[in-house]
Amino acid sequence: KRQELVEAEGFLKEAMDTFFARNAHILDQVDERVEKMASGYARVAQLIARSMDTAILQKEAGLDALARRAQQQVEQRERAEQELKRIDEKRRQEEKELEVMRTVFKAKRVEMVRMTVAADDQLDS
Repeated sequence: KRQELVEAEGFLKEAMDTFFARNAHILDQVDERVEKMASGYARVAQLIARSMDTAILQKEAGLDALARRAQQQVEQRERAEQELKRIDEKRRQEEKELEVMRTVFKAKRVEMVRMTVAADDQLDS
């Protein structure tokens, strides 16, 4: 049996050597194609990775732009609030001046009426 196994093994080795010798060119082509496919897949993987990196960078840039826009809106709101305070203060000042004018003018009218009455009294006498 051992001898049969040795002979079978020798026969298989010889058959394999013959197979590889006859098909070496085809096997080399298969290896070459596999290498080309692997290289192609690697290039595709690189392109996909770059695309994903670009998408992430674009998203980050968009978030930065939104943050800047929000900050600008906050600053504009603060300026608008300050302007509203100035306007409100000016309105209060104008109201005070209006009240003073009314009081002064009312007193002047009363004084003018008294002067007119006094002048009329002098003319009548």
